[in-house]
Amino acid sequence: MRKKLTIIIPTYNMEKYLDKCLTSLIFDDKGLMAQLEVLVVIDGAKDRSSEIAHKYQDKYPNTFVVIDKKNGNYGSCINRGLKEAKGTYIKVLDADDYFDTNTFNSFLKHINGLNDTVDVIFSGYCVIDENDRCVSSFIRNINKGIILSSSDIMDSVTNGRHVAMHEITYRTEMLRQNGYNQLEGISYTDQEWILYPMAYAKKFYCFDIVLYKYLVGRSGQTMDLSVLKKGIPALISISQKMLEWYSCWDKNIMLNDKYIYSNIIWHLNHLYSICLLTDADGIDLTHLKEFDDYILDINKHIYQELNNLKASFFINARICYVKMWRNGKDKTRLPYMLRIRNRVQHLFYK
Repeated sequence: MRKKLTIIIPTYNMEKYLDKCLTSLIFDDKGLMAQLEVLVVIDGAKDRSSEIAHKYQDKYPNTFVVIDKKNGNYGSCINRGLKEAKGTYIKVLDADDYFDTNTFNSFLKHINGLNDTVDVIFSGYCVIDENDRCVSSFIRNINKGIILSSSDIMDSVTNGRHVAMHEITYRTEMLRQNGYNQLEGISYTDQEWILYPMAYAKKFYCFDIVLYKYLVGRSGQTMDLSVLKKGIPALISISQKMLEWYSCWDKNIMLNDKYIYSNIIWHLNHLYSICLLTDADGIDLTHLKEFDDYILDINKHIYQELNNLKASFFINARICYVKMWRNGKDKTRLPYMLRIRNRVQHLFYK
């Protein structure tokens, strides 16, 4: 039977969470299950992740496929999954997250009713803690149940909440036709998943459902601040690739310029804020300075736009923090006022 949806699950040492993740993809409708493909990509894991995944493959051989490979980090799992995928549509599910099973059943039934020309499907997600309590949930504020153009969704994806990988499902062939490939060997390449494919998307659809359960607060998670700070070189590499790609932008081929530009600015704000606003002791900013000079060389407009990024300083006071840092005498460290802000923040949030 033709597969309608492929789920890629990048997995590295996730034995604590993997059972819950995979169980959330199982329901009683065997006909619907037959249209689902789940690729569990074991990225050189040293725990029982592969053993756990193989149990699901043995029990549900028409749905679950385990791919054991050498460690290559997150992007290598996505690239391998995309190469193997048989589904008309494709979605990524991190191994420490899971789907709402009832909603997932409904989601599969809904996409069965779509034709194969929709490029991007939006669905909602819920942020949960380690006790499965919902911290917040989000469904994008765009028209539901009809095929949309980029103009229909552009205001929501550029002026509203930043697009997250949790809400995105792509048409598989659109990714392949445009040679989609993520960086390998480094973390945080999920940012590429929500950028490059959108440059080719023409038709969109949004479901009024909360599907994805996104776990936050796990120790060692890539979004943990202590891990993020160590990941600055990776974030800079990803940012540089984005800017190189955007500098070759061809509007005759690539679409949705407003979204792409907005997404790049969001990503750079994320990078600069980690470097400049999150460490009371300060981070060595030599690499950030080199990257900042690179932006000035490759795209002066984006460089100037970063001067407008603001952050809260004290109550009711916001500063253009990148501009303040750039105006400092020594760009390998923070200007005095930013260092004061970091110390105050550190006292309250230590």
